[in-house]
Amino acid sequence: MLADIAMKIEAARQLTYAAAGRSERAMAGNRSADLTFISSACKCFASDVAMEVTTDAVQLLGGYGYVKDYPVERMMRDAKITQIGEGTNQIQRVIVARHLLKWRQAGVSLVSRVNPAASDLTEPMREHARVDGVTTDRQVARRNRRPGPSGEEKRTWQTTLAPRRLVL
Repeated sequence: MLADIAMKIEAARQLTYAAAGRSERAMAGNRSADLTFISSACKCFASDVAMEVTTDAVQLLGGYGYVKDYPVERMMRDAKITQIGEGTNQIQRVIVARHLLKWRQAGVSLVSRVNPAASDLTEPMREHARVDGVTTDRQVARRNRRPGPSGEEKRTWQTTLAPRRLVL
């Protein structure tokens, strides 16, 4: 349990550092299209981790975890407040999902959005960037040099597409 706590805290810390770095670069004038995405994901993930970690700490301490003499009780209350304050985590999840869907509709690879180094790829390499091992429909259409579907064909095409899982 302690190893899981340490891993979760470190993952939340690194995501927080990444979000803070992008925010600082945005304040310096370098616009980042995914700043809202990364900040919402960071807030949601870090506050969920804080709640999970404090719950585990209370379990480790047993009955002492609920006594006000121990700081874990206060930490658990603080962790719950971070999930609620500055927009609930459910709202943050909606924001993250909205960005993912917007990128999916634009045919943008999630790899290049999450990993800034992937944006250095050349155009032919970017065409073959994959989302969860599957090339996006827009990339397939571009490669086959055919326009996307329209009208009745579009409705049929959209209903036959299997939903794809996006991996961060």
